[in-house]
Amino acid sequence: MSVSGWTLSAGVLGVLLVAVSTPRDARAQAQECAPKCRSGYVCANGACVLACNPPCAANETCSDKGECLPAGAAPPPAVAPVPTPPPESAPPAAPAPAAPPPASSAPPPPAPGAPPPAAAPPYPGPVPPPAAQEERIKSFTIAPRLLLAPFGSGEQKCDGNLCASSTGVDYDHKTAFGLGADLLFRVGPTLRLGPGFGYLLENDVEPDVPNASDYTIGSEVDVSFVIDAAIPASPTVWIVPRGQLGVKALIPGGDLRDDLDKVKDSCNSLGASGCDSLEGARPGLQVGVGVGAMFAVGPSVRLRADVMYQYYKINLYTVEALGDKAEVNYSGSRGFLMAGAEF
Repeated sequence: MSVSGWTLSAGVLGVLLVAVSTPRDARAQAQECAPKCRSGYVCANGACVLACNPPCAANETCSDKGECLPAGAAPPPAVAPVPTPPPESAPPAAPAPAAPPPASSAPPPPAPGAPPPAAAPPYPGPVPPPAAQEERIKSFTIAPRLLLAPFGSGEQKCDGNLCASSTGVDYDHKTAFGLGADLLFRVGPTLRLGPGFGYLLENDVEPDVPNASDYTIGSEVDVSFVIDAAIPASPTVWIVPRGQLGVKALIPGGDLRDDLDKVKDSCNSLGASGCDSLEGARPGLQVGVGVGAMFAVGPSVRLRADVMYQYYKINLYTVEALGDKAEVNYSGSRGFLMAGAEF
């Protein structure tokens, strides 16, 4: 072999040695793409080419593995995670409490199609304050009542020369019962005026003489002019002072009627004048003062209770004969308890 042939052979051998001695990693690096290919592309011989061949449809995207997936879908995980069951001894976790709705002064709007909310019930608070007291006292009031006269005393007295004795006879009233009524008209914020009526059933007196028994005098009728004032003590209570002035008629009955008939017979036999005054009801005067309390039990109904003290004087009869006369009077006082209502 010539020298030139050896030299050529040596050069070819050197090239082969260099190729054999070049590391595989260096060759692989020479084939990688720089920069790296984006998703859906792979590097081939240093160039980025589509991983999917043939290309995906317009509504699909190409994955790194060369698969066409629906647009927006994430590629399935390589291995699905296996849930770890809780230990048997552990109790199930309690659900978290629901968060309270935010506070709001306005009620939430009703759901579509829901029935309208029911009306709120009336406010159960205290009753509003009443109107002014002068407005609560009606302009006209009817006040019926029951009467009880538990005590009283008086004197029967005869004046004149025809009297058998100038000394009067004292007596005590026995308990009597009756009925009454007032018709009152308001003339001011609290002041009221009007007529009043009273009727006592037939009643007795006890003369203050030895061995005397009860003496029946008859029944009584009072007609009065009444004045009172409804003074407010609270929204439903009034203090009512009262005064009355009027006439009293004694309607003789029982023992008194019998005695008057005897006196009339004697009067006629003597030819005296005034014998007719022994007939019918006997007139008199009366005045009373008292105080009461009134309680409202409704918008226009009030209960009322009073105590009253009354003074009276009644002319029993007056007769004249031969220039002389005899005038017999009853005078005294009585206490009354009265209970009723105003409408």
